[in-house]
Amino acid sequence: MEKKMNGLSQTFRRIRNELDVTQNEMAHILGLSEKAVQSYEQGWRQPPESVQRLLNVVYVAHRMRKRGDTITCWEVKDCLPSVRRNCTAYQTRQGHLCWLLTGTQCAGQDLHTCHAKNQACHKCKVYRRLGISNSH
Repeated sequence: MEKKMNGLSQTFRRIRNELDVTQNEMAHILGLSEKAVQSYEQGWRQPPESVQRLLNVVYVAHRMRKRGDTITCWEVKDCLPSVRRNCTAYQTRQGHLCWLLTGTQCAGQDLHTCHAKNQACHKCKVYRRLGISNSH
């Protein structure tokens, strides 16, 4: 089987390297087998969306801890108070996890499916600021 590195496999490896963990350690962190991590990094298999999201959670937590950064999506996106009141990210004060949470009101837009939310997030400046916009 020919190895084909794609953007997602390169990102998976880049994140693991930035975390400074082995494939075995990354497998433990994500609740996967070492073989699965190896397959994702080699581009033999594409990780399921749930694994991609968990990888991003781990990466964001690492980066924010490293930088001591706090991101409030509602300020970055300049959401109106009426939008903020109905938004899970604002209600829980988790502006750095808006891309993960359900019930968010991104700039007043209610995204009803995971796919629609993922598509919007990949274009979002908050998501990009977190450094995960190239992971899909």
